[in-house]
Amino acid sequence: MNAPFQAGTALLLAALAMMPPGAAAEAGPVLALPPADRAAIEHALGRGVLGKPVPAPVIADPAHYLAFAPGVWTYQIRTGAKGHSTEPYRWSHDGRGEQGPRWRYDAGGEETGFVESRADGVYLTGVREIRDAATTRYAPPEPLLLKGLAPGQERRQRMKVRVYEDDGPEPAHEGELDVVYRYLGAYRLTVPLGSFDAVVIKSSFAGRVGPAELDDVQYRFFAPGVGPVALMEKREVSAFVLYNLHLDVGKVLVSRPK
Repeated sequence: MNAPFQAGTALLLAALAMMPPGAAAEAGPVLALPPADRAAIEHALGRGVLGKPVPAPVIADPAHYLAFAPGVWTYQIRTGAKGHSTEPYRWSHDGRGEQGPRWRYDAGGEETGFVESRADGVYLTGVREIRDAATTRYAPPEPLLLKGLAPGQERRQRMKVRVYEDDGPEPAHEGELDVVYRYLGAYRLTVPLGSFDAVVIKSSFAGRVGPAELDDVQYRFFAPGVGPVALMEKREVSAFVLYNLHLDVGKVLVSRPK
C-alpha cells in the first residue's frame, strides 16, 4: 500500500543504454541505511542478500525499473514459512488507463493487483484478495515508483480506501491511510537470480479502514532493466478483539521472463 525532481535525463538514458541490467545507472550519492531499516531487511530477507550501498540515481524513467513484460516472475519466500517455498507473480497487459498503460499481476492465486503508468510515475490502483472475495481501491493510487524522485527524498499523501465485496456495488468498508514514501538509496542485492544494484523504496502506511486499524511497512527493491528483485512487508491489523493479523514476509527473485 503506498507520492510524487530533476536529473540530466539525456545523460542518464545514455548511460543506461551502455550498461548491463543491474548496473548503477548514473553516479549519485551513496546513502547508508539507517540501522533500523537494515535490521528489518536482514530479518525478512536473510543475511547475505543486502550488500554494500552503491551510487543512487534519480529515477528518470520508472518503467525501466519495473521492466514490465508478460510472463511469470517467481519469488522465493524467505520468512513466514517453513523452508523456502516459492510464489509466482504473473504479469499481463490490462489495456490502458486514463493516462497510460495498465498492467495486472496475479500473485500465487491469492491476490490480483492493478498497476497503471501515469505521467509522474507508476501506481498501484487496487488489489483484489481472492480468499476474501473483496477488492480494495485507492484514491489517489499508491505510488510504486515516482518519476524524478531523488535519493533521500520522501513524499507524503493521504489515500482514501474503499473495500468492495464481490457481490456488492457499494463499499463494505471505507477509511483513510497516511502514506510516507521514501527513496532510501541504492544497494547491491544478491538473490537467487543473481546480483544487482537496486534502488530501495520504503512505504509506511497508518490509518483506519472500517473497524480495523492498520500499520504497514513495505520495502521494494527495483533493479534497472530487471524489475522488482526483492519484496518485503510487515503488517499489523487489529479490529477490537474480533480480528488481528500479523504479517512479516520477505521474498527474493528466482526467475523472470527473458
